[in-house]
Amino acid sequence: MASDQYHFDSGTAMDPDFPQDSNQFQRAHFEALAKLQQGESQQLELFKALSDLLPGFIWTATADGQIDYINKRWYEWSGSSEAESLGAGWLSNVYGEDVEQMRSRWQQSVDTGAPYECEYRLLRQDGTPRWHLVRGVASLDDSGKIVKWFGSSLEVHDQHATKDELANRLEELSRVNAKTEEAKQQTAESELLFRTMCEASPELIWTADEHGNTTYFNAQFIHYCGLTDSDRSHLGWTALVHPEEREQVVLNWQNCVAEFRDFEIEMRMKRFDGEYRWFLVRSLPIKDDSGATLSWCGSCTDIDTHRRLVTQLKMARDQAQSALKIKSEFVANVSHELRTPLNGILGMVEVLLRGDLSPKSKEHVSTIREAGASLLTIINDILDFSKIEAGKMELSSTHFNPLSVAEGVAEILAPQAAAKNLLLLATVERTIPDTVFGDPLRLRQVLLNLCGNAIKFTDRGQVILKVEASSGINGPDQLQFSVIDSGIGISKAFQKRLFEPFMQEEGSAYRSTGGTGLGLSISKHLVELMGGKLMVDSQEQLGSTFSFALPLATSADASDWTARAWEGSYGQINLLTLEPRHNNQSAICSHLCALGIAVQSTNDHVRALELLEGSRQSPEKIQAICLDTIRYRKQSEQFLEAFKRSKVFGLVSVIEIGTSESLSQARSTLVAPRTSHLAIPLRRKQVAACLEHLSGWKPKERKSYTQTMEVPAIKNEVSNGSTEPLTQAKRQSGITRRALVADDNKINQQVALLFLQDLGFIVDVTADGIEAVSAFNNNHYDMVFLDCQMPGLDGFEACKIIKEIQQRRGLNVPVIAVTANAISGSREECLDRGMDDYLSKPIDPAAMSKLVARWLGVSDIKITIVPSQESTPDEQDHERRSYSLP
Repeated sequence: MASDQYHFDSGTAMDPDFPQDSNQFQRAHFEALAKLQQGESQQLELFKALSDLLPGFIWTATADGQIDYINKRWYEWSGSSEAESLGAGWLSNVYGEDVEQMRSRWQQSVDTGAPYECEYRLLRQDGTPRWHLVRGVASLDDSGKIVKWFGSSLEVHDQHATKDELANRLEELSRVNAKTEEAKQQTAESELLFRTMCEASPELIWTADEHGNTTYFNAQFIHYCGLTDSDRSHLGWTALVHPEEREQVVLNWQNCVAEFRDFEIEMRMKRFDGEYRWFLVRSLPIKDDSGATLSWCGSCTDIDTHRRLVTQLKMARDQAQSALKIKSEFVANVSHELRTPLNGILGMVEVLLRGDLSPKSKEHVSTIREAGASLLTIINDILDFSKIEAGKMELSSTHFNPLSVAEGVAEILAPQAAAKNLLLLATVERTIPDTVFGDPLRLRQVLLNLCGNAIKFTDRGQVILKVEASSGINGPDQLQFSVIDSGIGISKAFQKRLFEPFMQEEGSAYRSTGGTGLGLSISKHLVELMGGKLMVDSQEQLGSTFSFALPLATSADASDWTARAWEGSYGQINLLTLEPRHNNQSAICSHLCALGIAVQSTNDHVRALELLEGSRQSPEKIQAICLDTIRYRKQSEQFLEAFKRSKVFGLVSVIEIGTSESLSQARSTLVAPRTSHLAIPLRRKQVAACLEHLSGWKPKERKSYTQTMEVPAIKNEVSNGSTEPLTQAKRQSGITRRALVADDNKINQQVALLFLQDLGFIVDVTADGIEAVSAFNNNHYDMVFLDCQMPGLDGFEACKIIKEIQQRRGLNVPVIAVTANAISGSREECLDRGMDDYLSKPIDPAAMSKLVARWLGVSDIKITIVPSQESTPDEQDHERRSYSLP
């Protein structure tokens, strides 16, 4: 209720009956005012009581907008007190984002007297903002002046949320409608584009409904089949399939339709002129979002020309394979024909070298042997390349010792390195396991080729073969092999063609070394067969490094590489080396470090002597000095002269490292106690034995992780009329061995006879398989050697009959195949056809002695064999060793 309803008008209040006395008037005035105020108070209380019954908030405010009353419902809802709410206190309950808008609207109404209406959020006592619709009206006096504000606030939170949700849904609906219209437009455009592409495509395109019935053919399809408009509606594409294939095609198509899977098949389709052509037919189901099939779309691609080309390529491949087979057979026959006389040449050379020859004659015979060995190397390269080219190169898998392989390669090539005064070393990291699994023969072949090339193209300096553990992509069981030389290097241009067959760098420095140009190509393929990749890093005049990593698995007993480090380390030994490179990367230094020896290095002989004398006062005394007499002969001699006059002469051991020739010269320059000589190439056991010999230092006992089979040798027993050696052998062993040899070549007979006689056998020789069977049937033999290719009855048929005789008699005599055929799979073929073992011609006496020892189980007899400098074919034994004259 507006307050202007309760004002008094003094002019109208005076009447004749009103008391005229001032006191009386004043008393009457106050009595009348009290009555009016009592009535107004009653009305106000009634207003408040009614306000408290309403669900919303009822409020009043002064003319300037200050709240002077809010009903009880507000205090219950907001949790605010009257003091916190009246005046401007209630503004703290307005949600922060809505304050500015609410203030602006309220101030505008207060200033103008316009009705107030605004929606904003108020904070409930739990802090939750809720939307309210707030209204207010002004009460005016007669002059139009605002005297009071009356207002209400109604919660419209749910209506507001409904309104927002409806607005969002309407907006979403609008977007969906827009997308629908856009999709309709895109569908129409896609349909037009599909039709246009189908009509323009050279493919035969068709569609079918969900049941597989055709609904559309493009122009190319209609043109190919010669269909008319009336034909299209009832003719399906399956009617065009060749009668021989139609039943199977229709069955496959029906199965795909029933199972909703892709359809693809090659078949012949009839053209309008009656000709059938090959097509590749594909069809895919078109599905909706739920996965249900709506239709099918298919295409037919003409592959008739492609199939004709494939047929021609197959014919060409068959012809190429036939030609390759003929080539392989030709190479095998050539190999056989070359190896047969070569066996005689090399065999007789070996016999001559064991005889009493003058130095000049021995030199000439050695030249013949080297020429024959070179010829054998060329033959082997050609055979290996032929096998690689034919895809018939196979690897063996056996356990072997990487250290033995590396040191064996260095020992084989040592004479070549010594001839050029090169330092040749094989350094194997100490953590490398004793036993790994792989093909040692092929690995040795690769390393021999790489090291041999390094020696060829290095005139001064060193060639180092390093074997290290590598953590490559195949895991920790990898060995990294590196061949490092200080030679003439390789140009960047030629490195790109380096591994191609028959490739050799231009220039006299390269051509003068000779060779077939196949070695690196063969090595590359062998490394790849073993699971690695052959890499080269080289600069002209700065040397080359060839390297590769192989995933060689360790044995079950040697799986922990770290634990397999040599427990018997020589860590208590301190050595000094005098060599050109005075750091821990020098060749000799690295080799000694592989034994766990503490090594210092210097290239100054004066500094070397100072280090030796200075260390005598140190707890870590230098016990020995190693001298490189190959590359550092002059400095070594200068050191020795000064060493004789020094205080440490006789206290420090001297180890001279060099070739046999350089060491022979060094022995005459120094006569001192505790002096030892090590010949290149260094072997780990050789170095260890030298250290133990000089100072009595011995490593701790080392656990062995490899089973090394010492190759037994056989004492010389001959049956050529010289009875003394035979009698002596009989006195020692009490055993006479007898062998049967069958070979149609007289020279090969003689070679086998002499080799076996040197191994202590009495030998019977036959010229063909029939004679061999007869001899075996009538005599007792410990071993039988059969040439595989003989007239009449060949070695395989003879072996079969001999095995039958053994079975009847309960015998177990080993039958060894001897063949000049080393092209591919010869070992496997011989073993599959009944032979017990295999020897390749030319016969290597070392391989024969080991084979004999293995089959007869002997261990107390010895053989003398002149060392061979060349590797042997892969078909010979994988564990072949080189032997030296005693």
